[in-house]
Amino acid sequence: VSDGSLEDYYNFSQSQKSQDQTEVTFFAVGDIMLSRNVAGQMAKNQNDSFWPFRALEDELHSTDFNFGNLESPFSGRDDFNPSGSLVFNAPTWSLPGLVQYNFKVLNLANNHAFDQGLEALLYTKKLLTENGLTGLGVVANLDEAFRGQVYSVKGVRVGFIGASYASENDGGASRNQNVARIEDTEKLKNSIADL
Repeated sequence: VSDGSLEDYYNFSQSQKSQDQTEVTFFAVGDIMLSRNVAGQMAKNQNDSFWPFRALEDELHSTDFNFGNLESPFSGRDDFNPSGSLVFNAPTWSLPGLVQYNFKVLNLANNHAFDQGLEALLYTKKLLTENGLTGLGVVANLDEAFRGQVYSVKGVRVGFIGASYASENDGGASRNQNVARIEDTEKLKNSIADL
């Protein structure tokens, strides 16, 4: 308080009190699958992109935003293997479900990030951005992939960093310059400090 007056202190403490009482809620969910059998079920229901989320509709709409791990990249093509294939591709018509159910921040750094190659990975990040969603943990180089992102809601800033144990679906054997990896502890520590 600049001059130490009681009135200034009261105004300052009331301002702090109202800021301290701001509440922001979000769900952090695990893998979001929009390919394979899930895409097959959506397709059977006339490409219903809301189908995977409908059972949790009330819960997902009760928060300020939601976070998840997007396990299936978008290539821009709508083909997908409806069987038990471990190579994923989310049809573009499945994106509205993420938007409708308030997924504002999505980790893209995971073992399926490269299922459709680098071009599709970059396309996924661009597609999310164009639709008001934030993709984490991947980009054209590792410094950018490790850069944390802040999502702001109600004046509260929530920071996120995305990283994975694997860059491709090979148990973590291969590496690339596009997916942040959790064992890169120095980069991870620096990212947390910067954020």
